[in-house]
Amino acid sequence: MNIYGTILFLFLAGAAGVLGILALTNTVEIMQVEGQIMEGTTWNEREGSREECTQMGYYYDEYGDEYEECEEYRTVYFFVCSSNINFNYTSFENPNGTVYEASDTITWGETYSSCLEDIQNSYPVGGKIIVYYPSDNIQQATLGKPLDPSDMYFCCAFCFAVLSIPALVVMLTSKSPGVSMKTGGMLKGLRRQRIDVSPTSGQAQYDTFVPGGSQGYPAPSQNAGASRGGGGFGGGGMMVIPGMAGGAVGHSVGRQTQQRRGPSRKSRNNMSPSRVRGYKRVIDTLNMSKNASNVYDAENMLRSSGFMNAADANKFMAHPFVMQSLGFAAGAAAVTGSNAATASSNSGGMLSRNVPAPSDANTNLRPAGSSEDRLQQMQDEAAAFFESAKPIQPKVATTTSRPVGEGESNQCSHASCTTEVTSFDFRCFDCRRRFCSAHKGMTFQCSDCAN
Repeated sequence: MNIYGTILFLFLAGAAGVLGILALTNTVEIMQVEGQIMEGTTWNEREGSREECTQMGYYYDEYGDEYEECEEYRTVYFFVCSSNINFNYTSFENPNGTVYEASDTITWGETYSSCLEDIQNSYPVGGKIIVYYPSDNIQQATLGKPLDPSDMYFCCAFCFAVLSIPALVVMLTSKSPGVSMKTGGMLKGLRRQRIDVSPTSGQAQYDTFVPGGSQGYPAPSQNAGASRGGGGFGGGGMMVIPGMAGGAVGHSVGRQTQQRRGPSRKSRNNMSPSRVRGYKRVIDTLNMSKNASNVYDAENMLRSSGFMNAADANKFMAHPFVMQSLGFAAGAAAVTGSNAATASSNSGGMLSRNVPAPSDANTNLRPAGSSEDRLQQMQDEAAAFFESAKPIQPKVATTTSRPVGEGESNQCSHASCTTEVTSFDFRCFDCRRRFCSAHKGMTFQCSDCAN
């Protein structure tokens, strides 16, 4: 049982009950009598305007969703009339008794024509009008009929009663921390049940030594004969294969089944077209077919180029397609045959690298020369590679000067200067003449136009 749901249900149900009792025991009634409009009544008219849409357009936004937008508007003029009415009335029980006076305002809705004359004719001075007042306060009179108190109490009680239904459901279905339902009830079967999976007290477990460093727990005796193949530790027991590396510990048949894994499979996309294209792209970019004479040189090229580290270069060269493309497949096959005994003795089934053995006389794994010479050679190869990778820019014939336009003089316009000018020299903004650097103007004008 939910404690918060209980509190909420009690509050809502209690409020509904209290309001229901007030609705049943209420004695106040709305009385209706006839009154008379008095002097002092005023009538008012207000004119206004607003924009209304006359034509809608359909458009599409940047996401392809359709939306509406008004294309044409019109101005609508309207009139609103109201009247502040002074009136008098008597009580319903004693029509000839005390006369009471009061005032109230009546407002009409919008009209498209003047309504002042109509409201004056509807509520003239001396005319009759209906007046409402509660039976417990006769001086609280209005011209509009108010809501009966009994109806108001009943409406509120109904709303609280409806809201208490979800609170009742929360109270019965939810469970607070540390609170339990001891008696069950009709909702007991809907709750989650806990199932004990621990072995029974009558089920014996044994620790049995297995050759190869494995231990296992056989199945209980009542499951004897469940396995047709028999068991190494009695009828129906779990079979443990001697010699399994790692000294695994087996517990129960069910747990062994959950932890069983299928045999590892080789990736099917080892020779996929996309991977082959990637190998070809690297080989063609580095020009490995011409620059690499053996596997060692090819790995050094991959490392020095910055494409791969040592581990990735090793895996790259171990691929059969790369070895075949570079012409190292025959040497790799010979190395594989000569090192078969060594590979069979390795534990864990690790793959051997397709690198020629150092004992092979035909393989040059270490180039001649000192380490400084080899380092210098690698730096030269890297510099040559990056130099060859730069795009060749076509040479464009350019000139240091540009001649002036057709119809212009190619000499300075100063009277005593014969220096040749180009289209890059100064040109006056007003007279459009060109001057050399010695006679150009201080601003966008020449000296003659500036003076």
